[in-house]
Amino acid sequence: MVSPESLRHWTPPIAALLRGDVADVVSGAGPEEASALADACVVHGVHGVLYHQFARTPNRWHALPQALRDRLEHQAKVDWAWELAHKAELRASLSALSEAGISVLLTKGTALAYSLYPVPSIRSRGDTDLLVREKDVSALCDVLAGLGYVRDRESQGIGSEVSLTKKDRSD
Repeated sequence: MVSPESLRHWTPPIAALLRGDVADVVSGAGPEEASALADACVVHGVHGVLYHQFARTPNRWHALPQALRDRLEHQAKVDWAWELAHKAELRASLSALSEAGISVLLTKGTALAYSLYPVPSIRSRGDTDLLVREKDVSALCDVLAGLGYVRDRESQGIGSEVSLTKKDRSD
């Protein structure tokens, strides 16, 4: 677990890395510091962007400490695997909703991942947000229930919010 103090400490170096300023960040960084920096990158959700930014340029990639490179590469592989499964699930769900005549709008993380990022897996996220007409919420829940989703909770705000989760084999 990364402490709030550690996150504050590593935020400026992470910002420097995102700008491409490697020298300021890695000068004198030992394995423990590089590992702490990697942890903070993951918590901030920028590990994929950094991996994509640096791994394509060997000189810049090898300028990073080994512990940071190892963590970024490992997390990139985990994220790629998650993205493959997520994309298949997303396609199946959107197809089923379309067949049922339910129009949806992808928003937030998934929409950004597929529209603005060069590789969707570098946009860190854990769910997919959809907007639907209020009159379609019940039908959406029925369609997704048919795909194995379970309604988690409902909260009232503007319109209604419904959260559904699909349990995988490990749950």
